[in-house]
Amino acid sequence: MSGAPVKAVLVTGTDAPLGEWLVRSLLEDTGVGHVLAIGNRRPEEALPVTHATRLTYLQVDLLRDRAVRDMLFGPARDLGVEVVIHTAMSRSAMQEGGRIHALNVEATRSLLALCERHPTIHRFVLRSFSEVYDVQHDLPILIAEEHPLNLHAGAPQFVRDRVEADLHACVRMGLSPLQIVVLRCAEALAPGTGSQLFDYLDAPLCARPFGYDPMINVASLRDIVHALTCAMRAPAASPMEGTAPLLRGPPGPAVRDAHPRRTPVRPDVSLAVGPRGAAGAPRARPRGRPRARPGARPRPNRRAERRRWPRAG
Repeated sequence: MSGAPVKAVLVTGTDAPLGEWLVRSLLEDTGVGHVLAIGNRRPEEALPVTHATRLTYLQVDLLRDRAVRDMLFGPARDLGVEVVIHTAMSRSAMQEGGRIHALNVEATRSLLALCERHPTIHRFVLRSFSEVYDVQHDLPILIAEEHPLNLHAGAPQFVRDRVEADLHACVRMGLSPLQIVVLRCAEALAPGTGSQLFDYLDAPLCARPFGYDPMINVASLRDIVHALTCAMRAPAASPMEGTAPLLRGPPGPAVRDAHPRRTPVRPDVSLAVGPRGAAGAPRARPRGRPRARPGARPRPNRRAERRRWPRAG
């Protein structure tokens, strides 16, 4: 992927499938000088890829603040890491408990706080999930960025953890010196990605209800990796414009800035064909009923008249 060169990138969760795909993509990018991969497994078991000069793997427990601090202000500072891409979260939606909450939420909060005090890091990219959005029968089916979040107390732990980590990063956008980007990605139908749908389909007994044929929008690992690499180089957005849902609703600013050709046209505005404005730009008018021609009699609104003057009896 072409773009501004990045001296070094730190990637967490590289012992999971998404992190491994992301490391491979960054190594193929000639604009990335060095990749610092972080995982829980030993080096000989973590990444099947190696690079003599551009890849460094470190076994770091993100639940230990001292280990994270030593890594950031040691090897990360020596390499001049400029961007942190945080993908380390629970690999299954079925996992519960205090340690899972610490990995999903507390590790994100601690890593973000340390990155704000780092001398070389200037951007923090969080891979969030589309499960943070609320799904109800009275809400729109097409989920946009401003869709309500799932803040129900009875939601499963994996939903509550993802909402909490997502909101913490979004709140820090207006307060942090970092450029924070949150990507609310659709479910990746792959193992080890935290997808509830994959865990359901991979269960020994997968029940299929009769008479229900839902339309589910899923993403591939390649889609999410492409979005993360775009967010790594996207121009800085305003504090409240950092979230970018993927494959559910219109793309957010991080994806729109990286792919201007894919920016959707506003559905309520159309370009008028005819004389141009004073600035030379085509005039825009809202879609709807066509304008009446000069001198034409307006058509009566029979429906409004019937509502105003109902028939007797």
